[in-house]
Amino acid sequence: MSDRKALSEKERHIILREAGYRCAVPGCNTILAIDIHHMVEVSKGGGNEPSNLLALCPTHHALYHRGEITQESIKQWKTRIVALNQVVDVSAEIDKKVQESFARRETLQKSGDQRKGFALATSEFYWRTCRTGFVDRYQRFVTTGYCCFVDKKLAITTVEVVDYALEIGGARGGSPRIWTQLGLAPFTIRERFDIGNLAAIEMGEIDDRHVKALLKKYENEEHGKSIASLFSDPLQTPVRSRIAPFLGERVGFLHAPRNSEDYRSFSDVQFDSADVAFNMTLKGKDDFLQYVLTPVPSHIQDRGSPVFTEDGLLVGILRDSIRLTGEPSWRPVVSGALAVQILLQRKK
Repeated sequence: MSDRKALSEKERHIILREAGYRCAVPGCNTILAIDIHHMVEVSKGGGNEPSNLLALCPTHHALYHRGEITQESIKQWKTRIVALNQVVDVSAEIDKKVQESFARRETLQKSGDQRKGFALATSEFYWRTCRTGFVDRYQRFVTTGYCCFVDKKLAITTVEVVDYALEIGGARGGSPRIWTQLGLAPFTIRERFDIGNLAAIEMGEIDDRHVKALLKKYENEEHGKSIASLFSDPLQTPVRSRIAPFLGERVGFLHAPRNSEDYRSFSDVQFDSADVAFNMTLKGKDDFLQYVLTPVPSHIQDRGSPVFTEDGLLVGILRDSIRLTGEPSWRPVVSGALAVQILLQRKK
């Protein structure tokens, strides 16, 4: 059993600020008395890191410990709170990426012909992966997850990523968007799949006016063409895929953990790899073809990122992460890519 470490005032205020000094339960406006709840209990190895803490009023805190509020509800409320705090100034972010393009131009040119294995596969899936979310009434982009393009204008992600974009975006007067390197594009739901809890979304036209205006400033520069080439449509060729990884197979994935955002420079996402450890217990269609990987240092906070083999086969989509009793790190949970194969077979 772990020893409970008292929350510091700094840790407490981080969680209170995250929730707006209110209870995180939707519709609850309690502000005077707020408890800090451990999502993974201290007795089961949970710590005081922000990803494991949630602001709850005493009433809802007590209801959880009485079993009347489920762990899944707690996780969903935490995800909503995190999403609401991921506001991006679209114009400033694109300006920043143009400047960063100068710095990475030489690195890409020098290493482009030397990739192999996961390095080669990752470069493909980096260009396929985009942030998914919504633009609010103030034209700020809020991330709810990621998606991976598997065909022309067609991407795959989890149902939760889509539902959060629609639900939270609608409540804030916004509309669903995909963030591409050229700019924002609307999306619609093509299909929801019962198996694996995945959804196919279809991208509309990209609004690339802002990027074009910025790149025009550099068109006469020595490296203008090289910089422009870094801003392109996401890769939308038919993806090579397999229904699922094998037990014991090493797979790679792209995600964006908060604990490394101060160190990542040019990429929205980072690469990690792990082995397929075991299959999830089948409780229903949502859990079919779900696999759990060996522990990784980072909690998977953005669903919808692609999972792929060393030779570049898409074998799943990151759906969640779990922390088993006694383990210090998190295990990614993967939904197999059966939905991707269904989509591509229909086109043949």
